[in-house]
Order: sequence, then structure tokens, then C-alpha cells
Amino acid sequence: MTTTAIWESADDLVDYLASTLEDRITVHQGHMPDIEFLDNDHAEGAWALFDWADHPGRNYAFKGYRYYFETYVRSPEGGGKSVPRGLPGFART
Repeated sequence: MTTTAIWESADDLVDYLASTLEDRITVHQGHMPDIEFLDNDHAEGAWALFDWADHPGRNYAFKGYRYYFETYVRSPEGGGKSVPRGLPGFART
């Protein structure tokens, strides 16, 4: 079953995560970005990720490894934004 959640603001997301993860320990790391510049305003990137989630109250923990893919776009005002392209290849141990 897949569940999709939508938050109205960053504060709503932080409140949700704080309430669901308050008794857990999590670590999420991104390493070694591979960024390809497509032109002056577009790039694509791939990041190697590592996740650790520990739930001491349930005597349970797992490690996960995956790649995270993004597209980067420069706005006409000079700023930029990233657009996630997915998290395929998740391996859990």
C-alpha cells in the first residue's frame, strides 16, 4: 500500500516528522554528487544516499542505500530550484 501525504507548509512537515519520529534515531547522508550540466540553465544530478533508522523501543533498526536523482533549473531571476526525479534502487539491510 502506498500512501501520499501533502503538507501545506514546511512547518507542517516538521511537526509531522517530529511527532512520528520522536522516539526514533535517524541519520540521512548524501555523498559524492555526480552533476552533469546540460546547458547554461539546466543540470541533472545523482547522489549516493545512506539512511539509518533506529527504533530502540521496538529493538529494531535498518540501514538503507540508494541513489537520489534531481534536475536543476535556473530561474530567469538568477535563482534556482531542484526537481526530484525519484529514489530507485533502495536496498535495506
